[in-house]
Amino acid sequence: MIGFTGGECFLLGRELDDHVERAARLGFSVSCSTNGYWAVNPKAASDRMHTLKAAGLDTVSFSTGEMHARFVPPERIIFGAFAACDSGISNVSISIETFEDTTFDWRCITEHRDIATYKKKGLTIFSRPWIDNAGGNGTAQLRHNSRYGRFRKENVSGCGTILDTIAVTPGLRVMACCGYPIEYVPELTLGSVANSTLREVLDSSEDDLIKIWLHVAGPERMLMFVKDYLPDYKLPRQYVDICQTCVHVHRDQRAMNVLREHLDEVEKDIRWLYAALRDRAEGKPSSNGGRRETALER
Repeated sequence: MIGFTGGECFLLGRELDDHVERAARLGFSVSCSTNGYWAVNPKAASDRMHTLKAAGLDTVSFSTGEMHARFVPPERIIFGAFAACDSGISNVSISIETFEDTTFDWRCITEHRDIATYKKKGLTIFSRPWIDNAGGNGTAQLRHNSRYGRFRKENVSGCGTILDTIAVTPGLRVMACCGYPIEYVPELTLGSVANSTLREVLDSSEDDLIKIWLHVAGPERMLMFVKDYLPDYKLPRQYVDICQTCVHVHRDQRAMNVLREHLDEVEKDIRWLYAALRDRAEGKPSSNGGRRETALER
């Protein structure tokens, strides 16, 4: 899949249609993420969605919530999402940002008079924690329900985007991640397509076990590994998004020193888990002789 996001990719205007059409012509499934600012009324929304559907768009995700609604009225999300479904786009979703004390009234979306009809057409609605000031300063200003805590057993996971999702920024940097850490973690930069092809950048990338560890086990387990060696280490239990923990891992030199110092102890398990994930993704039987729990997953 090739996905166009931002910022706000619809600001590209008709250039976005050209990109979608080219990606679809090359055989990719194509997605867009948007705040729906352009869906000013049902007709405008319908015209835009039908044009992009004709160009080859398969998936579109709309974002709303208190922070978005300051700039884009929620009814535009409804206009855009309904128009996307009516145009025949196969995957349409609405993501509602959430945090404690939010004043956003979800019912304008979830209890809209026509929402049941569009859910039958495949529209999905979900919520996710909103992380304010993603650079790391002041992230605790917003409070979140404890159920989103990244160190809760049911929330601990490997990162499904690092190594599986390659991002190219407007500055032509190639990143091993598509989350907000790409703006704050230089280690996620793989190279630049300013003077090289994407294939050349990927082929010249180092075999980075830290990235593979993030992929197979996740940053929370990595910090729990650090705590095994530094009992006084304080886990950042306030985090509610895996990207927050990832930034923390990369910025905390004390934690990174422990991870690198003991990397050889877990390299075998990291590579075993990575091979198992690759086999599963390709629908193959495990090349590692069956499933086993590693120390990295406990």
